[in-house]
Amino acid sequence: MTTCAADFETAPAVARVIDLPPIDGREGWTIEVAMEEGYGDTLLFAPPIQTSISIEPYSHMPGNASLPEGHPDGLEGLAPGQRRTARATIRLVPPATGKGAS
Repeated sequence: MTTCAADFETAPAVARVIDLPPIDGREGWTIEVAMEEGYGDTLLFAPPIQTSISIEPYSHMPGNASLPEGHPDGLEGLAPGQRRTARATIRLVPPATGKGAS
């Protein structure tokens, strides 16, 4: 199982999941998630028994709904009509040249 949790200090920031199960018979694939705006945390999970990945970006620290109002890591309030923008780029990066099929 491959899991990566990232707590981004500043954007843009990149989290990577490496050692994915082989794709197209080749090992060495990587998933890169670049948090460009609006996300502070993410959880990436790639189980070895299937060809899927879970990418869970958070605009807040996981579990922060239980923090008291006004806590610096608590939920961010939005006024009626106010918006929050979030943007991320997800890339599947192929293995480097020279890595053979498994």
